Amino acid sequence: MSETPKSWLILTANTLAFTVCFMCWTMNGVLVTYLVDNGVFHWNAAQIGWLIGIPVLTGSLTRLPVGLLTDKYGGKPVYGSLLLLSAVFMYLQAGANSYMGFVLGGLGFGLTGASFAVGIAYTSVWFSKEKQGTAL
Repeated sequence: MSETPKSWLILTANTLAFTVCFMCWTMNGVLVTYLVDNGVFHWNAAQIGWLIGIPVLTGSLTRLPVGLLTDKYGGKPVYGSLLLLSAVFMYLQAGANSYMGFVLGGLGFGLTGASFAVGIAYTSVWFSKEKQGTAL
């Protein structure tokens, strides 16, 4: 495909969406650490480790299926669904007051880790093979 102004718009939108997703993906670990350090929750080291690790694990495990969905349905609907579903989990975690609430919220935070698979697949179709390395 030849490069068009829309190609650069897609690249910019994907870059911004990925930046937001990456911030959300890593924010859970910062949030858990902050809540424990300030005495809001009294979790042990193993629980803290699980709460920090769950989003990373979820993001890693969902990359392949999300990438396959992107190939089948396209980047726009998959990215939109991924962002919407993640936002629901993040909203629900705002009211979590138990360890299990944070575990479930962490699963949703982890979905944003799969955004890389969507962005790469979606961006690559907008650029020629010669320009894909630069764009990606």
